[in-house]
Amino acid sequence: MSRLILIIFLTIGIISTSYAYTIMPAEKTNIIKGYTRAVNTMTITAEVSGRIKEIYADMGHVSKGGVFVVIDPIFTQLNIKSLEAALGKVDASKARLKESVDYYQKDYNRVAELYKSDVATASRRDDALHAFEQAKLSLNELEAERKSLLAQMEELKEKLQRHYIRVPEGWSITSKPLEVGELVSAGQPIATAGDFNKLIVPVFLSNEEMKYLSSKETFPIRLEGEELTAKLSKVNPSFDERTRKREAEILLDKQGLGGMLAEIPVKLKADGYLVSEDALINRYSNPRVKVKSTGQEIRVSVLSREDGMVMIAETPELKPGMELEAAK
Repeated sequence: MSRLILIIFLTIGIISTSYAYTIMPAEKTNIIKGYTRAVNTMTITAEVSGRIKEIYADMGHVSKGGVFVVIDPIFTQLNIKSLEAALGKVDASKARLKESVDYYQKDYNRVAELYKSDVATASRRDDALHAFEQAKLSLNELEAERKSLLAQMEELKEKLQRHYIRVPEGWSITSKPLEVGELVSAGQPIATAGDFNKLIVPVFLSNEEMKYLSSKETFPIRLEGEELTAKLSKVNPSFDERTRKREAEILLDKQGLGGMLAEIPVKLKADGYLVSEDALINRYSNPRVKVKSTGQEIRVSVLSREDGMVMIAETPELKPGMELEAAK
């Protein structure tokens, strides 16, 4: 969980007219701390079983979009060659059957004309038609077999691609991969990778902090001492019942590394008022302020002091906007 550092925000201006000072509502700044992570991460897993043949990157390397790991594709390649041979045989048989179909069609047409002239018998005509129909049926069966082999070929080619595992361009390998020669099963993790071209900072926010950050398109953030801008990226609608805070992600459009310290200032309303130190009567002993409109002196409790301003506890007699007289 992010640690919060409370800083009293004391840069609110003082309205001064004829030595009168205006009571202002107090604010505080919570510094939310978190550490950067990759904007996206992935577990690189084997999609086929086999022995690792090649590894082209190690932990810390940045991918150029090429092949990262090769799982030995020899058996898949052999299956593809076997299918190619079977397809060759089917194509040759199909060519021969096509010639047979053309021959039997011509023979049937000739016999049919002879039958019309009472030269050929009906039995001869029926035999020619039967031979023609059987040749067409054999050709159709062969075409169906060819389509089945082509489907198997597409499946094998797709499987062959899965022997060559790739990592998106610009992503970094974030864990040491398995070694060359190791046997892997489909679904087994090989390594992990992350996209550090942008960064996220996971944090836990109260409702007030969430409201402040959500109200802004971008907001300032300090990353390892560098002043940048960021935006609220994701918010978990659920919350931690113990802390009453929600998990969120702050997005930084900056390339970097994981584990960099990020500090996000969040301005919130504080219990109390801000007044000028010049309006305090007896600043260190029984401090009071004098309301300009009534002349009434009201005892106050000083909570903190900084840069000529004093934060005092709320009291029913004082309201923001009231003018106070300067102390004499």
